[in-house]
Parts: sequence; structure tokens; C-alpha cells
Amino acid sequence: MSGWRIQPMSKFIFATGLLLSFAANSAELVLKPVKIAPDIYAVIGDLGNQTFENEGLNSNLGFVVTGDGVLVINTGPSMRVARALQIAIGKITAQPVKWGVNLNSQNHYWLGNGHLNRGALRSWHTKKLTRSCAKSARRNLPAARDYL
Repeated sequence: MSGWRIQPMSKFIFATGLLLSFAANSAELVLKPVKIAPDIYAVIGDLGNQTFENEGLNSNLGFVVTGDGVLVINTGPSMRVARALQIAIGKITAQPVKWGVNLNSQNHYWLGNGHLNRGALRSWHTKKLTRSCAKSARRNLPAARDYL
């Protein structure tokens, strides 16, 4: 695909997710994926604003189970949410999480990338999205500390 390349997540994104995960509360977070088609699942986020109570999760996450591994669509607003997503995936399939796609640069879509990037995860996104995520993080992280 022209303009797309496969690249590991940047150190910046990993560090950002790690920083926010330290601020998370200690209660266990359990995500409940909904099967929307064979081997395709969604985690539906809250319809309101990002808050401490909803873990900042007001976007939708998803994943597709394939014979070669799992493709994650959006990792969520924190490493804590991404960990819960990985646990939820593990309850559905033994396949490893191998790929990630972020649909946009809003923090509730990608701040969990750092957690999933610890394994063999490869992320698909454009250079423009990487720059946009960095800009979004600088602008939104100070406020996110209040609810993540």
C-alpha cells in the first residue's frame, strides 16, 4: 500500500503509555468483547467523555482472530486498558497478538500501544499518523493524568 509501512511503535509512545499506566487505579479491569462476526470482536467504549470511572475508554477497540495471530484495532487509552484487552483476547483464543492498527490519533485509540508492543507486535500506520499522535500526546496528556 502506497504511503503505508510496517514499523515498531516509537519509544515515545511506549514511554507515554507506561507513564499513564502508573497512574491507573489498582482494581482489576475486565473488558468484555462482543462477537460481531466469526473471529471478529469489539469492545464498546463509553458514550460519554473520558473519566476516571470509565478508565478513559470512550472509544471502541476490536480484534480479529486469524490462523496466524490476532490483529488488534486500537489499543485503548492506557497500558492498563491494553493489558485488560490482551487478557480478554487470551480468554477467546490462544493465538498471539501480532499486529495492531490505530484508526486515528486521539489518545483513547493508541496510548495502550506500549503494552502490546512488548511482544512481537507490529503496528501499521502512516508517518503522518505517528506525527499526529506525538502532537496529540503533548496537547492531551496533561489533562489525561486526571482520569487515567
